[in-house]
Amino acid sequence: MGRLSILNASTRKTLLVPGLLCLMLCPGILAFAAPRAVGDWRVELPAGWKTQEEGNQALFSTPKEDCFVTVLEKDCFNGDLDILAKASANITGGHDLRTLGEGKGVVFADRGARFWVGLVDDKYMEVSVGHSCRGVGPIVKSLKVSSGVEGAAALDKLLAVLHSPENSKWLVTGDRPDNARPVEPDDPTGDMPDFAALGDASVAPASPERTIPEGWRTTQTGPWTIYDKPGEKVWLAVGLYPLNKDSGGRWGVSLIELARRLGGINIGTGEGTVDFVTRAGGIGSVQNSDANTVVELYYPDDDASLAQLREALH
Repeated sequence: MGRLSILNASTRKTLLVPGLLCLMLCPGILAFAAPRAVGDWRVELPAGWKTQEEGNQALFSTPKEDCFVTVLEKDCFNGDLDILAKASANITGGHDLRTLGEGKGVVFADRGARFWVGLVDDKYMEVSVGHSCRGVGPIVKSLKVSSGVEGAAALDKLLAVLHSPENSKWLVTGDRPDNARPVEPDDPTGDMPDFAALGDASVAPASPERTIPEGWRTTQTGPWTIYDKPGEKVWLAVGLYPLNKDSGGRWGVSLIELARRLGGINIGTGEGTVDFVTRAGGIGSVQNSDANTVVELYYPDDDASLAQLREALH
């Protein structure tokens, strides 16, 4: 998952106001909080704080951008929070994943910030606070969902967990209860699923043959064309399924359901695709072509020869 980046900005002059005395006497308190609407969120921010939106993410930062708070939310069907948290932490070198108990989310830190992530009713949320921030408790506490936002009920539940004393204290101060349990999801094995069991009663026609790089072998199993290298844990499978219309006119319903049937977890929607992973570490996508629903599933993510094969097939 991508994250917003903090952009460099020139130093700005500070206005002298009567409240400056309070800031001098109470340096940990952020004054002049005012409600702001930022995308799907409402938040109370001090005067001068900047906001930025990028897709389903929002960033709040000080004028000098030396302190920041970020919030991200997205749909996540058939989710596994421990695996989601590990994937998020891996993006920026986060470490020491912990949970404060069942249903309370997962916390971790990287070099730049502290994180809390949670999952409720097919909604995932991630909030971070920069290590250099001081006195941002009121900002975190003020975070609310704007009215009319799709999935607001689930997001309200996540905010209730975020605002619990333990999670708020972690984000704001970095203090964590001593009994926080380590989160250690199993490393992926890279094993292929049983493609013979992933067939369909109505099999779509096979894809046309293509020239593939040397060293790969091809196997056909039902609607699946499987490419692998003997003796290596690297493979790609392409499945062709019949097109199905989405019920209720909502895009992606049939694709999400197919991803579930294929053993997909942490299923999310992108631009024209549904993405998922498997517990063994497979990385998958489902999308519609003019004639079929196309599934691509592969392992691992960073193999050069696999990238060459995928390029040849596309």
